[in-house]
Amino acid sequence: MTRLAATNRLKSDKIDAKILADLLRTNYLPEVWMPDEKTQLLRRRLSHRASLVKMRTQTKNRIHSILRRNLINHRFSDLFGRAGLAFLKDVQLPEDERWQLDRELELLETLNHQIETADKEIAKLVWSDERVRLLMTIPGIDYVTASAVVAAIGDAKRFTSGKKVASYFGLCPSLYESGERSYKGRITKHGRGMVRWLLVQAAWIAVRKAGPLRAFYRRVSARRGKQVAIVGVARKLAVLCWRMLLCGEACRWMREVSVEEKESRLRIKATGRRLRRGERRVLRGERDERRRRDERVALMLERRYEAFISQKPENFFAFSSIGVTVLNCIANH
Repeated sequence: MTRLAATNRLKSDKIDAKILADLLRTNYLPEVWMPDEKTQLLRRRLSHRASLVKMRTQTKNRIHSILRRNLINHRFSDLFGRAGLAFLKDVQLPEDERWQLDRELELLETLNHQIETADKEIAKLVWSDERVRLLMTIPGIDYVTASAVVAAIGDAKRFTSGKKVASYFGLCPSLYESGERSYKGRITKHGRGMVRWLLVQAAWIAVRKAGPLRAFYRRVSARRGKQVAIVGVARKLAVLCWRMLLCGEACRWMREVSVEEKESRLRIKATGRRLRRGERRVLRGERDERRRRDERVALMLERRYEAFISQKPENFFAFSSIGVTVLNCIANH
């Protein structure tokens, strides 16, 4: 029927409308999921924030370029922190370079203020969304990344497998086949690039701390390199987010103290409310011990994952969505 619509020589609105009506009547017309108004608004806010962050990165790169042109070195771990900005305001430069650096610093301050405003608007939109809080239990994922994933996936039931979720975010390898030859290349990078970038950034944060994801990253990076391994972690995060949204279950190897800190930042951004002094003292008194307990549990789960994988073939869980189920099963026992 679809081939008939494409190859029919008699093209008119009346004929095309009849063909489309027949396709709809026989359920051959594919439907496209449409997000609701709130999801579309969240997507627009996140896209606006991503453009601001990109502009801020370009501004920082231009500032670095000014310093390199004038052979100025610095020892700041964060050039754009409080001490670094004080250094940039007082550094000695030729008159034209000093003028340009001042303009770049003014633009950087403006962009920081606009990004802060965008963060507050996003926090207000997702403050009452339980799906965002659910995804924030995953190590490495804050409310911005969780909001982006929720806005991109929308209805989790529209995906039937983790492979389709990975393909939707462009995190699956491209495939080239000709005759008997088959070659898997780099990831397709189809879909929403902003969410893919946020997942990769979240993956870098997640692999810094003990846990099954760090064990997976170390195992793959030893054979394939760090870049391939971090993309694999990002893919697992994408599939894990989808499974959690589908089941409504929190991450089983979450760090309780870290989750509370994320929720605190979300509360401050959305409502401006901070904890009282008495409440803060209680949390500080318990925080160190709970943090050590979270670290012990994460190390135990990391070793369980390593022991489980050592009994399987080398590439059994390399980029499989089954690996996400394994991570949760290990954490549950």
